[in-house]
Amino acid sequence: MRAAASLVSFALFSLLSLAGCGCEEEIHLDPDGGVGRDAAMADGAVPFDAASCRDFGTECVTGAECCTGICTTAPGGSLRICGSAVGECAPLGGVCALSIDCCEGFCDGDACVAGSCVESGAACALGAECCSGRCVGDSCAAGTGGCRGAGVACDADYNCCSGTCGDAGCVGDGPGCQPAGSGCSSDDACCSASCTGGTCDALPYCRPAGEPCTSGAECCGLGCDLTSTCDSPRYCRPVFEVCETARDCCSFRCEDTGAGVKRCAPIGGCRSSGPDLTPRGEVNLFGELCELDAECCSGICRADPEGVLRCAKERTPICGEAGFACLARGELCETDCQCCTGTCRRLRPDDATGPFPKRCTDTGEGECLPDGSFCGDSTECCGGICARHGDTYRCGVPPPPAPPLDAGVPPVCIGDGYDCTIATDCCAGLTCAPFAGRLICQVPILF
Repeated sequence: MRAAASLVSFALFSLLSLAGCGCEEEIHLDPDGGVGRDAAMADGAVPFDAASCRDFGTECVTGAECCTGICTTAPGGSLRICGSAVGECAPLGGVCALSIDCCEGFCDGDACVAGSCVESGAACALGAECCSGRCVGDSCAAGTGGCRGAGVACDADYNCCSGTCGDAGCVGDGPGCQPAGSGCSSDDACCSASCTGGTCDALPYCRPAGEPCTSGAECCGLGCDLTSTCDSPRYCRPVFEVCETARDCCSFRCEDTGAGVKRCAPIGGCRSSGPDLTPRGEVNLFGELCELDAECCSGICRADPEGVLRCAKERTPICGEAGFACLARGELCETDCQCCTGTCRRLRPDDATGPFPKRCTDTGEGECLPDGSFCGDSTECCGGICARHGDTYRCGVPPPPAPPLDAGVPPVCIGDGYDCTIATDCCAGLTCAPFAGRLICQVPILF
């Protein structure tokens, strides 16, 4: 379907306050150094000594100090930090923890070598050489396959291996998707939804449900389960997770990335708590991933029942129901009565993907807001940028996104390594893509 992914070597992670950018907050890591919900690693899944190496995101001098084997410069600054193998694939001979870390070949011990990763059921010595990242006994074992088994909690049919989500959890079992490097005969067999030349491809930026992981920070949904596999996120799928329809996504946008793979796409402005209903038609209280209350339209960033920080609704958003609470500016909505602003409308015209979701707003048709005004969506702003300025979303480029190109001339776009909400926020040549729940402007990963 597309050429096998060849990731350009660059850093995706930025500890802005430590890098001297003048920003107020920094990435908050879990006590174990991960971001999001990290489960204990399965036997044989991680070939490095986690007790003696430096965690992802911590300061380093050389790659040998880091659990990922990667010490890199954070975008927008000079600080050296332990990077993630998701954003920087390793060439032949490079350091790896899992075979998916390698640009080509597979991971033999802790180095990328020529050849192919070992598929489930075949003999192995270490989890690193297995496509799944798991060596149990003396053979490669499958992970959870990006889906959940019988009786496990779910909110959508796509959560379940059986394809059926019932009132008491997933109904029955079924086959999971195949991780990158595994053999395939069709796109839908792969966790990446991309099969090229009989092999499942890897996707850039973050790993979708079903791919092997060593920490939640590597996964689009920030959940790495007990089998060291990126878990299927509940409620709705966060940005860059593989999707089938708009209803799957917290952003209500499922777009073809240009490589033939549909992924949930950011819509700009503040991060929403997702559609008012789950794909099963039940009230949905959780949406996009977050780290701070200020990132969310609702002003609420809290852990969902599985421990992943997500933008959340205060109470039910269904008008007339007991416990109803109106939705803040920028939240996704269906009717005017849901919005604290009193207006719910589609702020952008339809495009090739389809309609954009409606959002709560108090900006009238044909009006736009000057820089410094409160906003929830970039189209409300005359300059086309609605970004977080400290603890609120305002129109215009947050100060200071980067040194001015010319003395005294304020920037009109967001620079490399700084927070963004959508690709049009970023300066020419950059895109807005995720890392560990954060969206930053960065050089695109090429295929």
